[in-house]
Amino acid sequence: EYGEFLYDALILFSPKTEEFGGNVDVAGILEFVDSGRNVIIAASPDVADPIRELAAECGVELDDEKAFVIDHLNFDAADVNGPHTLVLADDIIKSKIIVGTVETPILFRGIGQTIIDDNPLVLKVLSGSKSSYSYVPSKALKEAPLVMGDGTLLVSALQARNNARVVVAGSLEMFSNKFFSSSVQKYLPDGHNESFAKSGNEPFLNELTKWALQE
Repeated sequence: EYGEFLYDALILFSPKTEEFGGNVDVAGILEFVDSGRNVIIAASPDVADPIRELAAECGVELDDEKAFVIDHLNFDAADVNGPHTLVLADDIIKSKIIVGTVETPILFRGIGQTIIDDNPLVLKVLSGSKSSYSYVPSKALKEAPLVMGDGTLLVSALQARNNARVVVAGSLEMFSNKFFSSSVQKYLPDGHNESFAKSGNEPFLNELTKWALQE
């Protein structure tokens, strides 16, 4: 209003949106970040162009439409007969300031991403395991995926030179109450699944959100 921003943070949990509405567009959101303010973005495998463009402007490339992170060795037992897209991730940035302490695996179902041109301002907050990759589950794997192995980025964070912060998560679902409260069973071929009473999503995302919003 009158050339001044009314808010200090923007949370975009609308990966499929084709337009933000009103006068809000990618250029306006980038201006918001340039002013030192903060943004949290949740993407998904059906992410539309505005979120994809915004993520790219913040230093990360999202994989192609309908691509999921897949991991045939690190997935929840609930997905044993599925495409193994309900991934368990525990490769977390070693920074208590950003993510606190997370003691159980994080449930993730979403799209992979990679840092553009090794941008030094972008942090790898949550990565996949060495057996993970991002691809369209229904397609035969005939070409190298955009990301694979421990280069499979699930959640990234930009800390700009003006201290503005932008988090890009490849999964909207990981923020859900279902994933927050869900128990976790890491599937093991011998049938002795490794069990956890609750996923690490809630502590991980609570602390990351506090960092992103500079609380």
